[in-house]
Amino acid sequence: MSDASERRLGADVRRVASLDIGSNTVLMLVAERDGPDDPWVRVDDFAEITRVSEGLDRAGVLADEPIARTAAALRGMAQTAATHGVDAIVATGTAPFRRASNGAAAAAALSAALGATVDVVSGEREAALALIATLDAFPHEESVLVADIGGASTELILARRGEAPRLVSLDVGSVRLAERCVESDPIADADVARIDAAIAAQLGRDDVRDILAARGAAPLIGIAGTVTTAAAVSIGLAEWDESRIHGMALGVAELADVFERVRSLPVYRRREVAGLEPKRADVFPAGARLLWAIAKAAGVDELRVSDRGIRWGRLAAVSSPVT
Repeated sequence: MSDASERRLGADVRRVASLDIGSNTVLMLVAERDGPDDPWVRVDDFAEITRVSEGLDRAGVLADEPIARTAAALRGMAQTAATHGVDAIVATGTAPFRRASNGAAAAAALSAALGATVDVVSGEREAALALIATLDAFPHEESVLVADIGGASTELILARRGEAPRLVSLDVGSVRLAERCVESDPIADADVARIDAAIAAQLGRDDVRDILAARGAAPLIGIAGTVTTAAAVSIGLAEWDESRIHGMALGVAELADVFERVRSLPVYRRREVAGLEPKRADVFPAGARLLWAIAKAAGVDELRVSDRGIRWGRLAAVSSPVT
């Protein structure tokens, strides 16, 4: 299903699994609704870090081993979806499949593993899905600046209700920064300097400066794994609890403290930090530094945390498609 052919779910579809296959993580939301005009309600959430983009920045292709890891995760999630009695599966492939020269072939292989089509969406469509999820999650906000930090790229979306959104894409993400810039364990000052330089090169672009300057009073809302992990680490959340994370205010000073705490630890000790998924331990500090830099550049003292990203936006879109 391409961007152009995205179609509505049938009125008889009451329970759906919506997957977001990103550079670092595969997310699956199982949600249900009472009828075609009713909102989707979470039944369960699942996540597995497979890092399908491992080595992509260097080689330009998605490698066999990361694809195999991701395929295995998708086979397991398909079984879980069946156990939950879903009527349909929708799966969204993002930046790594667009960037890799073998992205289409990789998506086809993963579709076979899942037993449902992995729809590789354009960057613009990905941003639209992230935006609709955020606006649905924060219905009282008239305007928002969304920061969607992925493994390979980061999208900034400025939107006011009733107006066309503005989008910029940064050529940095948590995995890409870690692979390019981090050479020491623990992370040394020289590594931080390289991370900061890579981020500054992106935030210094005219289009990025313009969208940040146009924020006005719009709150900064962060989505995706780096953001929710930063929130979880900041409060020492040993066991995931969406009710404590979604909507949480995360101070920029708190975010700086989280970064300094985790970057000073070797990877093996980072894996023991409450709130930090062990498989994310090697790339999380770079992502946290990026989030901090975006908040500083936006001129905010705090950001809002959302755990409702593309998998939620995709359900809203297939029920009542957005443009």
